Amino acid sequence: MRRVHVVLLSVMLLLVLVGCQNSYSAAIQVAKEYAKTQYEVEDYTNVTFPSSIQIKERELSSLITDDFIPASRRGTQSRVIELPLQVAQAEQSTISVEKVHLIPSSKDDIKNESNKFFRYDMTLVVTNGQEESKNVHINGVLTMQKVNNEWKVSYDWNRSEKDLVKLLTRPL
Repeated sequence: MRRVHVVLLSVMLLLVLVGCQNSYSAAIQVAKEYAKTQYEVEDYTNVTFPSSIQIKERELSSLITDDFIPASRRGTQSRVIELPLQVAQAEQSTISVEKVHLIPSSKDDIKNESNKFFRYDMTLVVTNGQEESKNVHINGVLTMQKVNNEWKVSYDWNRSEKDLVKLLTRPL
């Protein structure tokens, strides 16, 4: 009888761990998709304001919480959304995302089923029409929440925003 209890307990523990891992993997996937959608700009010649911001917001809408962008700033002046578009336009360049690394802020974040905090590090490759490119390393923290059983980004604290802003004021 004791052996049956041990086996049942082991199976239950395994199922819980697998469930946590699946949830963790799902959150990682959403975070990576957010990073690519947020920072990539394929055609700088089509960037116009404010319509490009509105398009980017629609592309991100399934990946972010409703309060990610304050209602008063939607479609017009969201710095988080606008900055990659501004850089692409100013540099007359495309922006692609490479080497996205996500690390949970703590061990508890792996198990937490409602909120997760990831430190991120990624490389933005800014390439102009002459195929000259430069790498911009950015890092920050993503806050994720589970909304209607789906992971969504609720906040992006980009610690490297100043490095992107510098690109607006100097040539490639």
